[in-house]
Formats: sequence, structure tokens, C-alpha cells
Amino acid sequence: MRTVSNELFRLIKSLTKPEKGYFKKISKINTKTGDNNYIRLFDLIDRQKEYNESEIRKAFKGDIFLNQLPVAKNYLYKSILKSLNQFHAGNFNAIQINELYNSSLILYKKGLFSEGNKLIQKCKQLAYKYEKYEKIFEIIKLEFSLVISLNPVLPGEFVENFVYESNDAIEKLINVKDYKEVLLRLLLEFQKNRLVRKSEDRNTYKEILDHPLLADENNALSFESKLLFNQIFSNYYIAVEDDLKFYLHIKNVVELFESNEAHAKEFTLEFVSALNSCLMSILFLRKYNEADAVINKLKKIEESTTPYIKNIIFINSYNFVLVKYINTGEFEKGAELVPEIELRIKGLTGKKKTASEEKFDYTISYIYFGMGDHENSLKWLNKVLNKNQNEVRPDLLSFAHILNLIIHFELDNIVLLEYSVKSTYRFLYKRKKLYKVENAVLNFIRKAYGINSKEKLKENFIELYFNLKEITKDPYEKIALEYFDLLSWLESKIENKKFADVVKSKVDTACC
Repeated sequence: MRTVSNELFRLIKSLTKPEKGYFKKISKINTKTGDNNYIRLFDLIDRQKEYNESEIRKAFKGDIFLNQLPVAKNYLYKSILKSLNQFHAGNFNAIQINELYNSSLILYKKGLFSEGNKLIQKCKQLAYKYEKYEKIFEIIKLEFSLVISLNPVLPGEFVENFVYESNDAIEKLINVKDYKEVLLRLLLEFQKNRLVRKSEDRNTYKEILDHPLLADENNALSFESKLLFNQIFSNYYIAVEDDLKFYLHIKNVVELFESNEAHAKEFTLEFVSALNSCLMSILFLRKYNEADAVINKLKKIEESTTPYIKNIIFINSYNFVLVKYINTGEFEKGAELVPEIELRIKGLTGKKKTASEEKFDYTISYIYFGMGDHENSLKWLNKVLNKNQNEVRPDLLSFAHILNLIIHFELDNIVLLEYSVKSTYRFLYKRKKLYKVENAVLNFIRKAYGINSKEKLKENFIELYFNLKEITKDPYEKIALEYFDLLSWLESKIENKKFADVVKSKVDTACC
């Protein structure tokens, strides 16, 4: 029953305080005895940081309940889901609509056609209000059965409405389906390459976007379609590094949610995702003055949402702050946040790391590198490199290998460098990620670890600097600098300055 145990643990850990309280209240009402073993089991699991079967068996030692523990865990899981349905009946529009539909269906089966018709009308009204077109089709079918049962002689107006509403619901469902198809194809390409670093990749994206529906936003017939329209373009503009257009489309998504409070409340996860993307666009454009308003919106949601969404908000808010400190050269401020981040990450129980959490490891490595603490930088980077390669974002993993070489170079790990250069070359070549920037860095490291003269080494730094300046005139190659500021690092070596000081000087120059 390991799967049930893990799922039960994760479900309990996902509950908010009010949800837990409601479950216990319902359980106490329904129990026939004063001693509710299900609540005891619930509390035991709730107190655990990781699921521990032995601890539970020890707590129920000598109790008959223990003999049925696998069955009890399964029953508890279903009981919690049932209580959640009841708890959120007034919060989620989909649940309200389903309850009205189910009640109407029961009344129809009992021959109470008039009562059933009253409920189905309320159900249809709600479904239209919240654009639940997938449910509207079912509602119309049940309404048809109820009306026929009430009056075998159908009024012409009803027939016309039935045909119109059925066709309208189908049209809007197909519209949503078509937008989802485009988005899924785009996301599949995005997962493979993330950022466009060669013209063939851009052409692949353009082929995906060459769809009639994307010619005009007015082709989107519902809230969901409009959302998908903007999500398609925001993902595309991330990939092609058009920061301004990404910013504009993701702002459209946020505004869509804010214009419809019901959708924002029901689709909290999607709204949070849009706000997080908005933070990302602010980073790209360095519009830091706009960040506070977005973070405040996220904090407001965080006050009354699920632990899972709280974690997402925490992860993305802190990622934003860390990257901002990297961009401004304030690495010490970033390092001050690391203990708090580590503590929060340890509290993320019962689930695999998300891509954003994985990025923490790389970002914190970058923070320590910026401070000149290369030992700590390597420790955090190894968390990325030691993961299963299929579980880490390809673009992040590729540049983690490059940063790894630079850290070993800084640490003067000559023995490791020769092996690391070869393995990195094989890795990038195999993954077709060996672009001109990466190749130039590899060639530099290959030559540099055998140079003993400081003057000769400086010449090689200067040569690489001007080589990269030329290479990164190509926008496809310039993208590499988004992962690590190679040019500032080279300037720090040439001018014998701290890396952080070089980054700060560029920020000060840009401000003046």
C-alpha cells in the first residue's frame, strides 16, 4: 500500500487549517464512538515531516484497527476528498454547478420534472456566467428531457434555443480545444529548446504560430480562449527573447484575471502563474519599480490559499529577489537570504522539486560565485549536476556545466579541469548545445589550465573577451549571457577587480 500511503500523506499535507478543521468536525459528527481512529491516524500523519509507516504501526500497537490499516488509509483518503467537496461547495463554481446538475438529474429520475427544471435553469445560468461550456452541453440535454417530460408539445422558441445553445457550446469548446492544441505543441518545443539559439528553432516556432486563430485575439470566443491566446504568445516571446512583447502579453493575462474576480478565485493556480510570469518579465526589462505591486498581489493570495500554492509563491518571489541581486551585483544581500530559503525548501514535503526549485540551486550557486565564495558556489551547483539529467531543465543543465568549469578554474582544480572539459564537450555535443559561446569558453579553459605565466593568462582572457564580444553580436549567441555574465567575469580577471564590482559599475553606468 505504499502508493496509497504516499498519496494520503501528500493529501493531508496539502490541506489548509480550515480544511483540516472541517474534516475533523465532519468525522466527529459521523462517528458512532467517542474514539475515532481515523482522526487519530489523520493527526499522526499530519505531524510527520515524511511518511513513516513504522511510527503509525507503533502508535496503534495492540489495537484491532491495525489489522485493517491498509483499508483504513484508503477509506481515510476518500473521506478527506469527500469533506473537501463539501467544504468547497460554495467556493468553486464547478462544484456548485455539478451539485445543481446532479440534484436536477435525481429529481428527473424520481419523476419530479417541475422541481428538476427549476434547478436546471439555475444550473444553466451559473454555467453561462462562469463559461462552463463543457458542462452546458450536458445541462441542455437534461433540460431537454425535463421539458419534454413536462410538456410533450414543445414550443418553437424552445427548439430554436436548444439548437442555438447546443451549436454555441460546441463551437466554443472546439475553439478552446484548438487553442490548447497550439499551446501544447509550443510547450513541447519549449521543453526541448527553451530559448531559441539558432534560426531553425525560430522557424519551428513560427510554423506552430502559423495558425488562423492566432491572427486576431477576437478569434478567441471565451475567457479561457483569450487566456490561451495570450499564454501562447507570452511563451513564444520568452523563447525568442522579445522581452517587451512577453511583458505586454503576460500583463494582458493578469488583466484578464483581474477583470473577472470569479475566474481569478477559481483558477488561483493559473492566476499565480501569471503573476509569477509578470515578475519574470519585470526582471527581463529591469522594471524593478513595478515589482512591489505584483509581489503584494501574490502575498494577498498567499494569506488564504493552499500550502502548495504558498510554496509556489515563495519559490518565485525569492527567485525574483535573488536574480534582481545578481543583476545589480548585490550578491551579499542575496547570500543573506540563503539560510531562510534552505529552511523553507526543507519544509516542502511530500513532492518532487519543481523546475523553479531546481533553479534555486543554480541561482544560489551564482550568488556565491558573485561573492567570490567558490567553494559554496560549487556545492550548490553540484545539486544541479548530480540530479537525474532528465529531471533538470535542458538549458539550465547545459550552462551549469559551463559554470562548473569556470568555478574549477577559479579554484585552480587543475586535475579536475582536464576531465571536466572533455566530459562537458561530450555532454554539449551530444545534446546539440555546443554553440559558439560554449565552444569559445571550452577552448579557453583547455588552453588556460596549462599556462603558468600571469601575463600570458591575461592575454588569453583579453582574447576570449573580444572573441565573445564579437560572437554575442549574434542575438542567438547573446542568450548565453542570460545564464552567466561571462563578459563581466572576463573584465574582472583582466582588470584585477572583484566580479561584483564590475557588475555594479555597469548598473551605475546604466542609471546615469
